[in-house]
Amino acid sequence: MSYVDSMGFDALKELYNDAKKDDIILQYCGLNSEVLSVIENDEILRTSIPQWVFRRSVNEALLHLDSIQSV
Repeated sequence: MSYVDSMGFDALKELYNDAKKDDIILQYCGLNSEVLSVIENDEILRTSIPQWVFRRSVNEALLHLDSIQSV
């Protein structure tokens, strides 16, 4: 994903909260560095969605999910 506007960020927050309510582990994958930078530098987004949810690739997300299921 190369660009996200404020409505897109709201949708990311809403989707994360909906998944959390249902005990679903959600991973956002493939966001580019500009989008990740906005998320990291925005206090509201940082507190709304934990940083571990964001992965640079699907492979990275799968490795993370595998590691937490192995515990």
